[in-house]
Amino acid sequence: MTPKLADFKRILMQRSNENTKSIRLLHEQELFGTCISLLRQELDSLIRVCYLHTLTNDLELNKLIEDTVNGVEWRKNGERITDRKMVNIASQYNHWAPEVYNFGNCFTHLTNYHDYEQNDPLLTLDLELTQKIRNYLNSYHGFPLTSEVNFQNVIPYIPEVALKISNNLRLYIDHLNSRQ
Repeated sequence: MTPKLADFKRILMQRSNENTKSIRLLHEQELFGTCISLLRQELDSLIRVCYLHTLTNDLELNKLIEDTVNGVEWRKNGERITDRKMVNIASQYNHWAPEVYNFGNCFTHLTNYHDYEQNDPLLTLDLELTQKIRNYLNSYHGFPLTSEVNFQNVIPYIPEVALKISNNLRLYIDHLNSRQ
């Protein structure tokens, strides 16, 4: 393992461990909007590692790892590598990534979703997205297929979703180790 990869891995793990602990504590305190915002942050790490997995050029891979360690924005051919591009790539490995990412963005940025105690944001989603969420939660976390996809019913699954993202992140980090 290169020194920069070791630093990169340490940064990812520190962030992930802190997010996991924070989500658990915030969930216990019923601070659900912030929990979801942290899910989005955890997914940010996952999509970056998934993006790195698609690179066949080790020089490019090591450059992006080094850029992270040095606090430099990721670029390819002079253009910024966007979150949207990385989410699209991550969805090849984790089909649920775009939905978690988009939902998390609604809690990262100031939106009407922060009014979830008065107006359930999940009830405004289209039928196709609601069905996707139901199926993902059922498939990975045992959410009853007969349950309505609403904030009250989904909230108990936040810690499990966080753990799923975190476990996938660890798996992809281990795969990066094997490339070096």
